[in-house]
Amino acid sequence: MQKNIMKTRIGKNYSYGWQVVALLLISTLAFSGCGQSTTSKERRITNAEADLNLHPLRTVQFTAPLGEAEVVAFVLQHNLEAKLQEREIAIQRELQTGAWLKLLPSLTANYDYTKDSQYSASSSINLETGEASLTNSYSAEKESEKYGLSAVFNVLDFGMSYYLARQASSQTAITELQFQRTRQNLALDASRLYWRCIVTREAAQQALDFITEIKTRQEKLVQRLEDQTIERSTGLAQRKKLMDLAMQLQAFVQDWEGSRTELGRLMGLDPNTKFELAAVEVPFITEYEKYNVQALEEEAVLSRPELYQEDLQEGISQYNARIAILRMLPSPGLLLRHNWDDNPHLNSNYWYTTGVNASWDLLSIPQHYLTHQAENLRTEFIKERRMAVAVGILTQLHMTLIQYQTAAERCLATAEINRVQQELVEVTEQLVSGGKETTALLLMKRIDKFLAHSAYRQAYADLQVLTAQIANVVGRNPEISVSQMPADMLAGTATTRILQSPVATTPEGALGEAGLGMTPPRIIPPQAPAGVNLALMEVAKEMENKDFRKAKEAQEKLLGSGEAGAAAALEMLNSDNSLTRILAIKVVRENGTSRMVASLLPALSDEDQRIRYHASMAIKDAFQQDFGYDCDARKEVREEAIERWRNYLFSAPVEEVVAEEQPAS
Repeated sequence: MQKNIMKTRIGKNYSYGWQVVALLLISTLAFSGCGQSTTSKERRITNAEADLNLHPLRTVQFTAPLGEAEVVAFVLQHNLEAKLQEREIAIQRELQTGAWLKLLPSLTANYDYTKDSQYSASSSINLETGEASLTNSYSAEKESEKYGLSAVFNVLDFGMSYYLARQASSQTAITELQFQRTRQNLALDASRLYWRCIVTREAAQQALDFITEIKTRQEKLVQRLEDQTIERSTGLAQRKKLMDLAMQLQAFVQDWEGSRTELGRLMGLDPNTKFELAAVEVPFITEYEKYNVQALEEEAVLSRPELYQEDLQEGISQYNARIAILRMLPSPGLLLRHNWDDNPHLNSNYWYTTGVNASWDLLSIPQHYLTHQAENLRTEFIKERRMAVAVGILTQLHMTLIQYQTAAERCLATAEINRVQQELVEVTEQLVSGGKETTALLLMKRIDKFLAHSAYRQAYADLQVLTAQIANVVGRNPEISVSQMPADMLAGTATTRILQSPVATTPEGALGEAGLGMTPPRIIPPQAPAGVNLALMEVAKEMENKDFRKAKEAQEKLLGSGEAGAAAALEMLNSDNSLTRILAIKVVRENGTSRMVASLLPALSDEDQRIRYHASMAIKDAFQQDFGYDCDARKEVREEAIERWRNYLFSAPVEEVVAEEQPAS
């Protein structure tokens, strides 16, 4: 009977044990996620939705054109590569903190609960007699609970953990230096793309003007071929030349679109985000900065993050060598443990344990010795590599300085070529006005001048980029605050900037705001018919949409409008669109009186070279004077000529300057 009861208890205990094991297995499988099977395709679909819907910059709206400093600041703050490196720095700092926490001794708490199916009873046998000396007895219950708390301090592990923590700190510093260099390179890339956009944008705008004019000439040429008023071989040759020029000019437009897209990608913007760049005054330089090569070399070897990284890598290798030495030594450890046992048969249910242990892996000593030797060799290798990096940096600096000097000389040469082309255009204009040359030749000369001017702007942009590259080579950090974008640059953060055109709404206001200190000629424009205003607005709209065919059709409505059309055009001189303002100047030149043309004087100071050109031609035609004004000259030279124009127009009575009110053309 007692045996049956014992078997029943044992069966129940085994059944209970299997239930516990089964529960643990089910829990393990549930937490490990073995029941879920997600394919890589499903995961990619899920992540693709997140990539498309959670783009951090998708809704950015700029309220004003961006300058170079603002572009660089935005790139440094929002570039995706820089953001990833910031995350990497955060991860490395957490690893660094964890490495330093490993210096603490290990503190282990343990709990043990057991339930046996039988009492652990035992007896004793006398070695001499071979008889039982004690009856069966037990000193522990079938159920027991034990608690323990132990602290272990390993001296060798402490030393190795210290060096590992120093390595983690060095690795964090290396990651931060890599981020610093990334920011320097991003600033350089941002400046390079910014100037590329500036050059290609201005070139594209002027190229579109020429393309429009070429299309008009092609239409006239086709009509002449149909009317047989020109020899067919000559007409076809001229038409092919015009088509080749149009294709060459179209490349400027494509370069602008491509560079703008690339700049947007660098800024981390969604491809559909619209942004504009502020206008830039490109002066004609006569000299360039000379650099102190020795000072730049010293700055480079003291500032480049790559050299600091090599210094830290050398320290990491030295730490590895010391760790290898520690691994060759015995590993002593100190132990302190507190124990508690609920066994009622014990004399005391809690006690303390202290001890010292030491272990020494003798067969691993050769391995660690070789590791120590290898790390010493690595340290020497890193020193030599650092010297090679320094030599490479100095070589890069000298190459950049050579490129800078070449670019500066090219900039000066293209400036002189641009002046020569300007003079050729003026000479050709005089020949055309005298009937000695054709307008087709004048168009070619103007295009040559445009190409020369574009070459100068490109040379000037290259010089600016190389100046930034010199700063990059020596390791200067961008002097841009990237804590946040200017408060009024993004929509919804502040009041939108209002861009003021250099030309005011009325001619009187324009001349007065220019600070001339004299009374401008009083111009009372006639009231323009509503149809003229609508036609001018239609032309402006189609030109902004770059639909030049419709723009030409709308522009024809202004022909014959006389002073009314010129009066309407004066009201469009404050437009933000350069093409619209150029059209307004052309209408004033064709239909306006000399008094109206005089109101174009502020346009001679416009930042857009094309506007300065058309305004200067209109004023020269109206008054048969130029006073040495050159739309491509340096700003100081232009202002001196403008001042002479002001004195001429306003020092004498208006009646003496403008003898009669006739159209300027």
